[in-house]
Amino acid sequence: MSIRSVHGTDSAEAKRRWFFDVGQQWTSLFGGCNWYDFTIIKLQGEFAPYTGRWEFEAGLLGFGFCITYVYDKSFNDNITDLRDEIVAELEGRTGCEVKDPFGVLDDIKGTKP
Repeated sequence: MSIRSVHGTDSAEAKRRWFFDVGQQWTSLFGGCNWYDFTIIKLQGEFAPYTGRWEFEAGLLGFGFCITYVYDKSFNDNITDLRDEIVAELEGRTGCEVKDPFGVLDDIKGTKP
């Protein structure tokens, strides 16, 4: 299973259109995880017009990569606006800046240190 962030929503990625991700599944086999997920061969393509992107994934013996091309940034703009509204609401409820010791909110804001 591949779970990746929505490319292009982070402020540092806003102008990029091409993204390249690599991954491996060996850790789940030997890392003491409570699940086992291993791909022998994988070739997959996805055209997702609702997110404005093309993706191609390939994998062999537990190693894989994904190439993403973002051709329409409307979805990214909507996600960025939604993220900003969530952060504003969280900060508004407390009346001060929300503390985030684990960096989760920084991921949502797109302001990783």
